[in-house]
Amino acid sequence: FQRMFAIQELKRLFFFPSNLSIILSGKYPILLIDMFKIIERLLGKKNNYISVPFCIAYFGVFILYLVTIGNVDYREKVQRLTEHRAFSHEEANHDFGYSPMSFEEGIINEISEYLNNPSDTTMSDLKAWKKVS
Repeated sequence: FQRMFAIQELKRLFFFPSNLSIILSGKYPILLIDMFKIIERLLGKKNNYISVPFCIAYFGVFILYLVTIGNVDYREKVQRLTEHRAFSHEEANHDFGYSPMSFEEGIINEISEYLNNPSDTTMSDLKAWKKVS
């Protein structure tokens, strides 16, 4: 939501056409497993990861979908794990000098803020975040 608001504000401030689409990506592409490992390291936790081939994972969620008569549907979530999500932010850099930070820099800030202000994270924040993800 904050990123969407920032994009709308940038469009308004710089008089961009309303149909203009700007990609605000991170500094470098990063694998999902690497994101998890960075977060794990910064929080001082240790997790075990199991790599499952896509066809097996999709078959499993499809069976879960059938067994629950459509009440539990993770099929799209599993499909999205295989999507390429490395986007160029060159247009944003050219148009208004966008200079992104790396995932590690950003998550260090987020974790630091979370650890220093745990009471600021309310249930409504978590519900809003869950809808976005």
